[in-house]
Amino acid sequence: MRFEEPVAALPFLMVNYESAIFGPDHFREDRFFHGFPIGTGPYRLVEHVRNQYALLEPFENYWGQKALSPVRIRVIPVPEARFAALKAEEIFAVLDIGALTPSLAVELLKDERFQVELAPVPLLITSLSTDRNGPL
Repeated sequence: MRFEEPVAALPFLMVNYESAIFGPDHFREDRFFHGFPIGTGPYRLVEHVRNQYALLEPFENYWGQKALSPVRIRVIPVPEARFAALKAEEIFAVLDIGALTPSLAVELLKDERFQVELAPVPLLITSLSTDRNGPL
């Protein structure tokens, strides 16, 4: 890769989910994405219903440790609904920063079936503008 200017965040951007590599056939003529991405990880995306769920199945050609079973990732936009789904054992984990409010996480700790794990997460906030005349 060659850049006209230094890109300080390049190492982060290369390993972030936003750095996926897609083949030309994953884009329509109007340059919008279509189809399912093909990755290099232990799972492959086999079904996606917008704002509902994504279904991942083990990718047989993965070079590392093999995935054992399919995974369904549900979209549950409200933290209280995520909490209720966890308590009812409808889901097994929440995946996003801020997925539960701190008070809901504390409430989960009262139930011996659950544990809360905390880890520092690097966070990059990107602002993009579609204004060709410059920012703001």
